[in-house]
Amino acid sequence: MSFREIFITFFIICMNLVFAQKNEIDNFLRECNEKGLFTGSALVTQGSKVIYEGAFGQADRENNINNEPETRFNAGSITKQFTTVMILQLLEEGTLRSEAVITEYIKNYRKDTGNKITIDHLLRHKSGIKPFTSIRGVDDFLERRLTDEEQIAILHSSDLISEPDEKYEYNNTGYCLLRFIIKEVTGKTYEENLNERILKPLGMKNTGLIYHETTPEKFAEGYILDLGGYRKPRYLNQENFWGTGGIYSTVHDLWKFNRGIKEHKLFPEKYDNLIYEPFISTRPGNGHALLWDITTIPLGPEGPRVKFFQFNGAAWGYNCFNTILAEKDYQIILMTNAGHDTNIWAVHSGIMQILHDVKVYTPRIPVSSYIIRNYETDSLASLVEEAEKLLDEQRGLYTKSEYKLNMLGYRLMRQNKPDEAILLFKLNTRLFPESFNVFDSLGEAYMAAGNKEMAVKNYRKSLELNPENKNAEDMLKSLNFPQSELRKTP
Repeated sequence: MSFREIFITFFIICMNLVFAQKNEIDNFLRECNEKGLFTGSALVTQGSKVIYEGAFGQADRENNINNEPETRFNAGSITKQFTTVMILQLLEEGTLRSEAVITEYIKNYRKDTGNKITIDHLLRHKSGIKPFTSIRGVDDFLERRLTDEEQIAILHSSDLISEPDEKYEYNNTGYCLLRFIIKEVTGKTYEENLNERILKPLGMKNTGLIYHETTPEKFAEGYILDLGGYRKPRYLNQENFWGTGGIYSTVHDLWKFNRGIKEHKLFPEKYDNLIYEPFISTRPGNGHALLWDITTIPLGPEGPRVKFFQFNGAAWGYNCFNTILAEKDYQIILMTNAGHDTNIWAVHSGIMQILHDVKVYTPRIPVSSYIIRNYETDSLASLVEEAEKLLDEQRGLYTKSEYKLNMLGYRLMRQNKPDEAILLFKLNTRLFPESFNVFDSLGEAYMAAGNKEMAVKNYRKSLELNPENKNAEDMLKSLNFPQSELRKTP
């Protein structure tokens, strides 16, 4: 066989493999969409080659507009990757010092804490500042556009919850402060820097900041799966999140961004150890770098261990997953507009299994979704009963999730329906009998229903499972339960 014939044969084999992968990914994503597990756009690439692009579900349910590969989504915390790149550029230019404290750049920041928090602490989520997302009632502030001064005073100047550099704790506040620092150092707005330093050089024409007054073209509306069906979440002004969130983008533009980083179009190669090597390891092969979270997992019981660099972006009504596989130069980019109710991690895992030619484990449907979708037509008591049957009889189709059931119970609590919440929390205690948290939640629901005896019983059970549960201990004290009896088995 001649060299030409060998080349042609090899080319045909490669094309057939790509075509097979494309079909398998498409069939997998269609099944995920039919199960309500994925609504959005997907892009899978290898090097400069597109293996798969597709879109599922609706970008605008009210106007019956479908998602497309070019649809723009709120990218949530993927914004932090853009902020990190700009900070690294300023460090390279010498206009910013990583060891400088933040009060050097934000003059009106409180001196007692700001004088010991450095740029490096903010970048590495080790500042110790209380995240603004933990402030009680913060969403009431975030509905309107806060000035920069108000943001610093109201959202980002809380007392420290730990000393700087003491521990890693993911923190949105740090990246909002980095946005102010970028503005102060350059004399230009965050948006001007974003355009000049990243978007224009990489040709990212479908990426930008989300404004209150205007909606970008081809922008997907965000939805959450609530009792009875999908609805839009509470409105929060995205301008308050710039630096840590508030960027819109597409799957193709994020691909350009990733390639720009890999090809050193944005900063020199000497920074690769900061963006790809973990500054903190959570376990072997896993940890946090400046630009990526590093994850190493087995692809199913028989699959290989795969290392990849990933970053997740979540906002109310949206969820995005940006991934580069360490080997073979694969990228998987998923952007959804069905919020936290989609299992984007499981969808991503399925695509990785296809790329590595191992058995695909199709994601199962959270049984909470079954309850949510049928809530308005059936009684909750009958839905809970049916949910347990589905978990027992259709284990390959449905799965349990402590978190999702708990969140559903709290939705009912917010609607002043404690008796219905009790039904869900009791289901959770049966499904997760070793979880202190589900008994704590059940105690809270009984408190709301006025049943102090059952509240005491469940708080005591929670404390038995976790003697460090301060909330259960405080609640029992507020109920005048004898302190000498707190640690005794109910």
